[in-house]
Amino acid sequence: LETYHWEELSKHCLETYHWEELSKHFGYMLRPTPDLTFTKLCELGLHTGDNLEKIQEVSARAQKEHRFKRDLARMKTEWTPVCFELIAYRDSGAYVIRGVDEVLQ
Repeated sequence: LETYHWEELSKHCLETYHWEELSKHFGYMLRPTPDLTFTKLCELGLHTGDNLEKIQEVSARAQKEHRFKRDLARMKTEWTPVCFELIAYRDSGAYVIRGVDEVLQ
């Protein structure tokens, strides 16, 4: 197990369900506790190819989810004061949104 992979497991974006997925894959209950050391991970055999790939896969997904949640929260904050106006589009029953200039900037 290389230091890089230890860093993958120490990412703050790993949620409980990510740890559960890793635990199921490895067949060991893993939790981010002080007892989960680099030595312990090596003793559990997490230094093999398939396990390292799983760590990278779950960590990469967790990072993407974290960025998505962060960006969504930021957009919600920025867009809360923005008002949109709906204008009927001809007699089609459809509407056009007006006032999107602030959002597009």
